[in-house]
Amino acid sequence: MRPTLTLAIAAALIQISALSSAASEFRSPLLSKIITQPNAVAVADLNGDGNLDVVVTGGQCSQNPCNSVAVMLGNGAGSFQAPVLYAAGVRPVAIVTGDFNGDGYLDLATADWGGGGTVGVLLGNGDGTFRSPTLYPVGNEVTSIAMGDFNRDGRLDLVETNSLNNNLGVLLGNGDGTFQAPVRYPTGQEPSWVAVADFNGDLVPDLAVTNFFTESVDIFLGNGDGTFGKATAYAVGGSSPSSVVTGDFNGDGTLDLMVGTNSAVAFLSGDGDGTFGRPMIYDAGSDPSFASAADVNGDGKLDVIAANVDAWTVTVLLGKGNGTFQPPASYTAAFSANAVAVGDFNRDGAPDLAVSVLFNNGVAFLFNNGGTRIQTNSSPNPSQSGQTVTLHAAVQPTYANAGAPSGSVTFTEGQTTLGIVKLQSGSAYLPISGLAVGTHTINVQYSGDATFNPHLGPPILQVVN
Repeated sequence: MRPTLTLAIAAALIQISALSSAASEFRSPLLSKIITQPNAVAVADLNGDGNLDVVVTGGQCSQNPCNSVAVMLGNGAGSFQAPVLYAAGVRPVAIVTGDFNGDGYLDLATADWGGGGTVGVLLGNGDGTFRSPTLYPVGNEVTSIAMGDFNRDGRLDLVETNSLNNNLGVLLGNGDGTFQAPVRYPTGQEPSWVAVADFNGDLVPDLAVTNFFTESVDIFLGNGDGTFGKATAYAVGGSSPSSVVTGDFNGDGTLDLMVGTNSAVAFLSGDGDGTFGRPMIYDAGSDPSFASAADVNGDGKLDVIAANVDAWTVTVLLGKGNGTFQPPASYTAAFSANAVAVGDFNRDGAPDLAVSVLFNNGVAFLFNNGGTRIQTNSSPNPSQSGQTVTLHAAVQPTYANAGAPSGSVTFTEGQTTLGIVKLQSGSAYLPISGLAVGTHTINVQYSGDATFNPHLGPPILQVVN
């Protein structure tokens, strides 16, 4: 089905000069002006081509194309096709992707703040296009949306928050892309964000909800039948909490919380039984209201990425793996950065950032300096039984001014390590013999170093006759 709205401009990427000379993980932003006053951004492979795509909501204005979502299909090299806009509810402020009708294709669900408050569901066609939305009334001032299988029936359900009514609504999925009427649960005052995770290890999804006015986060433990227990509230130690993200930030095997407020980010360590400790406060730039998490430097430890709503920046706190973080590093985005999503848009092994920027009417892409391009080959190929074969991997930086990769390359076949070779002038060579007759799939893993992320290169298919 054709989209209701289209945008007749190319997804041109515009260079923005950095406002600071702070070195490190991310490059100067490239701005794509695609939608009026965006509110949220999400990343997923919407057309199944193996490349990450970006979807953005817009709606904080009085004229179209505000009440819409924009889809930018990725080309896999850090560039995108021209955006296509689809009608949504009134002022969509949050978005999630998931397969709501079980057809194997990703769909979209939006939290629509205006129009009396709705959840909009846009079913995907599998090629990156979407059908007209079905709107579900849920109550005034919807602020966020998340998904999970709350009743463990194999079908995705939705949960949304209503700031005006001080509650959340659970919409159980029917498995065909439709949803039941919301069942409501009271929250603190002005719930602003909801996240879904299993906080007590019972394999049942639970909820974490930030409350803007009461400066708290509510934990709702799931019962496994689609219902939830009474909320337990935890102070976050900061004012106006607007988002929450979950992850194991201290490496103890249990999920923690990271809350974005208008003054800092707050870390609450999980105890594994659904309870949380006192907040630890970390500076994350000016008004880090939207917090996200990912391992941006490839060291196996979760980092925090905050969008600084009152500034032109995003702030990154590299995690130490014990619940503490390195000093914040800020990177220019555009004004005003209000949400961030993480994905490897150019497939170089290093996560990049997509930042929705309210007053620049688009998305700022910050590409990671830690990416590499890996080329692999072998010689001779095909080879004869008993003949020595030399495996080769060449590792080069994605960006020429990022430096020269060091570290090592590991060659493996299945669970067997064939050899580990230190890089010399960007290359690693491994002579091997004794390969049996047949076709061998040899995996090539670059270790990474202090500058560059670990990266799995293309496999070598060695034929032995």
